Amino acid sequence: LLEKSVQNFSKVNFLNVQYRMNEFIMNFSNGQFYKNELKAAEEVKGWKLSAGGELPVSFIDTAGCGFGEEINPKTESKFNSGEYFIFREYFLQFVKQCTLYIF
Repeated sequence: LLEKSVQNFSKVNFLNVQYRMNEFIMNFSNGQFYKNELKAAEEVKGWKLSAGGELPVSFIDTAGCGFGEEINPKTESKFNSGEYFIFREYFLQFVKQCTLYIF
């Protein structure tokens, strides 16, 4: 939708400051899609959860795990049950860690 809109307008402004996420989290999409032109606002640049450890994001390599992409027949949306299971386990451990941290 955005690409079609850009084609139909003679002037397009690139909003190069984002205010929603830590700079480290932003870096992947910044390099992949924005030619590293996106900047994190100072207010969020170094933000992280106090119970989250040193890095605000973790990547888990699932290559070779045999997880295949699936497609929902009704919506044609793609998903991966195996990767979800791994994510869910990490997430539940994180929530438990946060609960211990808070109380």
